[in-house]
Amino acid sequence: MNDNKYKNQENKNQGNNQNQKENKAMDDYINKILNLNSENVGVLIKKADLLAKRIGDRKENNGKKYGISSSKLRDFYDYVVRIKESETGNWYLKLMLLKPKIVYHVNKEKNKDKREALRIFNSEMNKILAKIDKNNPKHFENFLIFFEAVVAYHKGYTKSK
Repeated sequence: MNDNKYKNQENKNQGNNQNQKENKAMDDYINKILNLNSENVGVLIKKADLLAKRIGDRKENNGKKYGISSSKLRDFYDYVVRIKESETGNWYLKLMLLKPKIVYHVNKEKNKDKREALRIFNSEMNKILAKIDKNNPKHFENFLIFFEAVVAYHKGYTKSK
């Protein structure tokens, strides 16, 4: 009986260690995106392509799964571009309002595949948005570069090529 308790605790510890490693890796890639430079631009490119692939259309064993449409993704991106162009100094507040904007689209989507793609997009964007320093406009600029790369790669993963 004690052996089972020990094994269960050991499994929990291994799971916690794995989660800690994954969280550290995620923090590391987000930090590299938000503090973009020539040494870590590859991380931005790789992560943008990976996210675009996860939220785009894909084929699975039981047929085609549809992701976020190019036009919907472009709407989110255009919202962020308008924030940059407005230059009112309230960029952080407006950028944080992207969160409920995405959630609204997740909740109103009827197609389960598209809704799941929106959930993935929402989750990934929230992780990045949570790390943006409101006192560092460079974070906003680098977030916009990342988002632009996601939009560019996404076009290759949608049915409307």
